[in-house]
Amino acid sequence: MDALLPKKIGGRLIVVHSTLPLSLKKQKLGMWTFHDRNLSALVSSITSLKEKKIIDGHLWVGCPTTMEGSLMVGETIQDREALNILLKENSCVSVDKVSPQLYDEACVQFSKNFLKPLFHYDISNSTFHNPHWKAYKEFNRIFARKIAHIYRPGDTIWVHGKELFLLPMYLRTLIPNSLVGFYLHCPFPAVEVYRCLSRRKKILQGLLGADLVAFQSYTYLRYFVQSCTRILGAPAGYDGVRYRNEKIGKDHLSHVAVYPEGIDPTEAQKILLFPDVQQRISELKETFKGKKILFAKDQAEAIEATKMKLLAFERFLRANPEWIGNVVFLLVCEPTKGDGKVMSIINETVARINGEFSRVGFIPIEYMSRHMDYEDICAFYYISDVFVSTPLREGMNLDTHDFVSCRSDNPGVLILSEFDGASRCFGGAISVNPWSLSQVSKSIHDALTLSSEEITIKHEYNLNYVLTNTSLFWGNAFIHDLFSSSNQFLFNNDPRLLDVQVLDQSYRLASKRLLVFDYEGTFSAISTKSEKLRSRFSLILKRLASDPKNTIYMVTSRDSVTMETILQDIPEIGLASEHGNFLKSSTGIPAPGQSGLDVSAEWKCLSEGADLSWIPIVQPILEFFAERTPGSVLDVRQVTLSWNYQQCTNDHSDNQAQELLSQLMDMSCKIPIDIIHSNKIIEIKPSGFGNGQAMQMIMQENSDLDFILCVGDERTDSKMFEQLDRENSSHFPITIGKSDSAAKYYVNSQSQAIRVMDHISSPLNNNNVSPIPMAPVQINIVSPTNSNTPTTTATVLIQNPIGH
Repeated sequence: MDALLPKKIGGRLIVVHSTLPLSLKKQKLGMWTFHDRNLSALVSSITSLKEKKIIDGHLWVGCPTTMEGSLMVGETIQDREALNILLKENSCVSVDKVSPQLYDEACVQFSKNFLKPLFHYDISNSTFHNPHWKAYKEFNRIFARKIAHIYRPGDTIWVHGKELFLLPMYLRTLIPNSLVGFYLHCPFPAVEVYRCLSRRKKILQGLLGADLVAFQSYTYLRYFVQSCTRILGAPAGYDGVRYRNEKIGKDHLSHVAVYPEGIDPTEAQKILLFPDVQQRISELKETFKGKKILFAKDQAEAIEATKMKLLAFERFLRANPEWIGNVVFLLVCEPTKGDGKVMSIINETVARINGEFSRVGFIPIEYMSRHMDYEDICAFYYISDVFVSTPLREGMNLDTHDFVSCRSDNPGVLILSEFDGASRCFGGAISVNPWSLSQVSKSIHDALTLSSEEITIKHEYNLNYVLTNTSLFWGNAFIHDLFSSSNQFLFNNDPRLLDVQVLDQSYRLASKRLLVFDYEGTFSAISTKSEKLRSRFSLILKRLASDPKNTIYMVTSRDSVTMETILQDIPEIGLASEHGNFLKSSTGIPAPGQSGLDVSAEWKCLSEGADLSWIPIVQPILEFFAERTPGSVLDVRQVTLSWNYQQCTNDHSDNQAQELLSQLMDMSCKIPIDIIHSNKIIEIKPSGFGNGQAMQMIMQENSDLDFILCVGDERTDSKMFEQLDRENSSHFPITIGKSDSAAKYYVNSQSQAIRVMDHISSPLNNNNVSPIPMAPVQINIVSPTNSNTPTTTATVLIQNPIGH
């Protein structure tokens, strides 16, 4: 295992959780003392990582809370000072700006009362309130600002829990080069359930700010990827989910993986050796001498299905009366805030069953409705023959791990819900459907009647898993893959990222320039936004077109009439419509209302003489798919066809697109067509004609050029880029978004391309300073692995012309 994992990470590990891994309780003397919370797996993982020297140090960022789950605030100055000292001694950083009201609205009302039921498929008990959502966003923003304040270059950030879904994206904005991992402890619901979430896009966007998003099981991972694809339209592959965040203007790849959580099995085994625990075990054995013991540990929540568990036990007793008096069900049900109704139902069910099956000296259900110390729970694990864990939905119930660990030398049987993430881990457990009372009842009978040999085989299988997949292994594996997913170990410089200073200098020194833009690839998204942004775009394009040194062409997949209408107020601009099949020289577009012009004569068909006999064959096929795919649009032009399904939001349209592509690919072997599939648009054009030929003719008509700028989409404009000379310093083929293409340079987004055009078309000020600010970039120079030379950090100013 050690060979699999990093020997050491640079910088600190910042562990972020909504609460600190401690409980604060005020003693009679007025001092605060710490008690570990129910975050033992994460705490033991961090402790083990430090012991193994995989991390030098760590900080735990969160809010101090009470055992009841409310925010703890010191009542006096002395209380707060004592608390701060203890926080510092335990490497904890308190997020001070979170008020008790904000914590309650964000973590209790929104996360616990709204998100948790929905993520556990209890949609009827999940009610959205906008004030709680606003509090949730503010809670995440405060955490982001706190982390940005304490962050040092080289730190690694590990975020946990549904309370902080938005944090990764906020961190990506505040600390763009930070390494952020997110781990979800609870289940992620199926896409049809997740779609019910009113802020579904925002939460997915928040998670996709992380470099690595991890889950308890592959089922949850698959649901997450499906939600990103169907709701955000984000492409997903074997390496993760890629999503463009327009706020930071770049694509970001979020890797996804599965790491089932584990425990430190030695902790429970050590507790069993305590003298008071040994005494408690002896007392329990004497109390239940001669009886088989079932044990369950639940919280008073509907998703635990405690009532259904009790009803299954009742059914077992009715079907097997010989077990009455010979089996005892120990039930610990820990009360939770705001779930009094669930607790009342459990109390009534327990009372009714005990009333019916009790005998003198025998009560079938020993019921404890309170929080119990971990030592008492371990004693119950040790004396129990069967542990029953049947939640309706659960991420990973670590109680199952504790039970197996405590029974290491005394095999027991595990009954486990198939909807618990742990069911994928324990092959020796009896898997049940918690919704089926008969199945759970039968599993109780099977567990009590198994032979000792069968019990031993099942237990050894489970124990081997617990001993192998420990909390150390879990934390190690996550950190190892987080580092592997990052491409930011050393320098963040990319030679293909456009240097606007170089472009600007070449542009201003040139006397005859050619500027070619792909309308869809460069401007289409911007032109559909606010009127202010469209006006700015039009102003910049007019400014470029008014320069007599410039010759400008707009290449588009649209038809000629549509493009003339869109650009009718911009003088002296050339057009190449229908993917370059029609070309119009840059001699001006007729003004609105101008008559006496033969518009068709201004256009030259570059595909004249091409075989178009395929159009009557292909068009009916596209019409067939358009009729059967609601929301899709068929566009028939002069020499090209397109089928647009951008407005379709379901999987049916994707399936239809794949079927259409399959048919077109089969036909392309027999008819002269080229097929383009980009951004949910399938286009068909004559084979051998396109943007490349248009670009070639444009360059031939405009000789003696000393500057060429070509901006477009790598998927449709690669042939245009190939016409430019990559070795010529005055040729600038630029693609929107980083990709493997013929383009020499790239910018991150369409909005950044607009800023570049604005910059080169603007007159310089008196100081000859670029209007785009300088950005400090910190570079960590890391010494070789075996070197004792410390890491060197330098902060330099690098011109960053396209923003952050």
